[in-house]
Amino acid sequence: MFTKLLIEPNIQLIENPNVLIQPRSIDILLGNIIGAIGGWIRYHQRIHFFTKKQMKKTKIVLTHYKH
Repeated sequence: MFTKLLIEPNIQLIENPNVLIQPRSIDILLGNIIGAIGGWIRYHQRIHFFTKKQMKKTKIVLTHYKH
């Protein structure tokens, strides 16, 4: 399922590979969670609609105060 490449040449990693595998697994898990949340926010229609609406309001307000 996951591919983990152990590239660092270190004697401690040969003796105990969990030193590197566990932090990388946590990094992969956090990256997947952040990506899933970002994808859900990006493609959720209601959030997308309200974001575009708010951007239009902000643009109108900024152009009003710009002059």
